[in-house]
Amino acid sequence: MTWHDARARRDELYRDPYPLYDRARRAEGLTYVPEFDAWLVARDQDVREVLLRAEDFSSANSLRPDIPLSEAALGVLPRGFGPRPTVVSSDGAAHRRHRAPLNRGLSAARVAALLPYARACAEELVEGFAADGSAELVEAYARQLPGMVVGRLIGLDPADVPAAVHGGYRAEELLFRPLSPQGQAAAAEDVVALQHLLDGYVRDRRARPRDDMCSTMVAALAPGDAELTLEQRHELVTSLQNLLIAGFLTTSALIATMLLHLLGDDDGRQWRMLRDDPSLVPAAVEEAVRHDTAIQAFRRSPPGR
Repeated sequence: MTWHDARARRDELYRDPYPLYDRARRAEGLTYVPEFDAWLVARDQDVREVLLRAEDFSSANSLRPDIPLSEAALGVLPRGFGPRPTVVSSDGAAHRRHRAPLNRGLSAARVAALLPYARACAEELVEGFAADGSAELVEAYARQLPGMVVGRLIGLDPADVPAAVHGGYRAEELLFRPLSPQGQAAAAEDVVALQHLLDGYVRDRRARPRDDMCSTMVAALAPGDAELTLEQRHELVTSLQNLLIAGFLTTSALIATMLLHLLGDDDGRQWRMLRDDPSLVPAAVEEAVRHDTAIQAFRRSPPGR
């Protein structure tokens, strides 16, 4: 298989991975996927075993780019903040250190306190296009609401949320979508802009802590009140960028995918059921997360590789 054939096949798997999943679940043992030079762990019991054996299956390379970065992009990225381990790319004590402030900051009470804001944002977005009779739902709703809510959670000024969300999407494109060298460089510029935006919040919260996730993470990952070192700023920017992107990318995908399934199933019968009985919505959301998750896979690799 040539490099171009492998890339075309990999892009095909991105668009429709489900036949591969089905084959992997039915096969004995694991399934090798040459397009990614990786073994696919597809059955529930096997996945649980991998997740419980961090000493054999490390998370260290879980965010490794799918696409090699061009020289043009590599020339831009050093102007920002370099990658550091986060909660999803660390094991053992390091993982627990990153996870602890997230557990505290994402407490049931804090999430519950966000619900009125999330509801108000949702109503505002819907009111903005309801009178038109139709809308491009991803752009008008699914890509906006999650960013507004996670931005509030982190402590971003609402005026900064669109730029932060844009930079987050560009980071995902840079790492996991095929772009030309010039396209990679342009995406890298947007990622660097996001990182400097987050660094401004990190340094501000060191001087003036608030009741938000940014302040919680600064206090946990850089204890004390001394001026932040450059290394601490690198780590905090990376962790906040990870939280921001994880917060809105997954939820945006869930909203769009759930509606796609609801409207396409049995000529919209499931959609009509929810419309006629809104009490079914919470269960439908839970089932949507299980049925077609927003995250297709995470890498695990032997430690040191």
